[in-house]
Amino acid sequence: MANQGTITSPALTIDSLADNVLVDIFSFLDVKDKCRTAQVCRRWNSLIHQKSLWKHIDLTPFKVDLRSIWKLVRAYYTDMLLSLRLHGFTESIKSTECISNAVLTDIKSRCPNLRELFVTKANLITINSSLLPAALKQLTLHKCLISVDWLKPAVDKGLLKTVEKLSLCGTTRTSDATLKDLTKLPKLKSINLSGCYRIGESGVSAICQSLSQIEEAYFDGCDINDQCLHHIGTRWTSLKVIILENCSRITDVGLGSLSILKKLTHVNLVSCSIGKQGVINFLTVTPSVKLECLKLSKDADYTGDDVSKLESLKPGLQVELI
Repeated sequence: MANQGTITSPALTIDSLADNVLVDIFSFLDVKDKCRTAQVCRRWNSLIHQKSLWKHIDLTPFKVDLRSIWKLVRAYYTDMLLSLRLHGFTESIKSTECISNAVLTDIKSRCPNLRELFVTKANLITINSSLLPAALKQLTLHKCLISVDWLKPAVDKGLLKTVEKLSLCGTTRTSDATLKDLTKLPKLKSINLSGCYRIGESGVSAICQSLSQIEEAYFDGCDINDQCLHHIGTRWTSLKVIILENCSRITDVGLGSLSILKKLTHVNLVSCSIGKQGVINFLTVTPSVKLECLKLSKDADYTGDDVSKLESLKPGLQVELI
């Protein structure tokens, strides 16, 4: 039996928590759960609309259709939005998409500080790139459908002049003409063209001559040759990372063109037509003292002794067989 005069504390519930504590808890929710949380009560609905909870929006796990995107844009997209990730419907039977010109226009107006836009598996052929936000620093179109000159309207209007990272990985119709449009991106430091099999020497030559500040280049599965590597070796003197996996036309001669790059740290040569002696020559001649990682094909008959020999040529180098 409780003593008389004992004061019993009221039961603590989640509603007892301060607003700032609840906001911190809500920050761990994904977009779908935030929307559900907003329906619990008026207080939670008000807290969910805090701009700080909508700095980074990732919709890629959900395949949100255009109608739902509209609702999200009008309810939660603000000038504090920094990154947006969308998943399209190119692999779905649904006759819809994750973005339209009208939605993009609204995003551009509501979210002037958007820094990163990621779109995967979306049909963007009818989308006007001149409607892209002007403050982007990172643009990724992953396995999207675009026209050959899709980026040209945005480039011509100077909308991509702040972009530092551009990825067109697996995006259809990316060709030499596309690369020639990219020559007007003055701050571009990282370019990912993996899976873009239409690009060739003329496109690579164009971006090498105009984009001297490139630090990372991804050419996985591209149909580039030794002459392309010659352009890269002579022009991209700031290059640190180059991925040449599955570039079957590259030979020892092409690899030798990269030996003059002093800042290289990572090189991927998996499934390239480069012999052991070509790799040895590259490591012997290259002046880079920062080379940290070299990836080679496991099926190229490299032994443990071969790996040790290669690593001994560059202090700190790690050779990985994949």
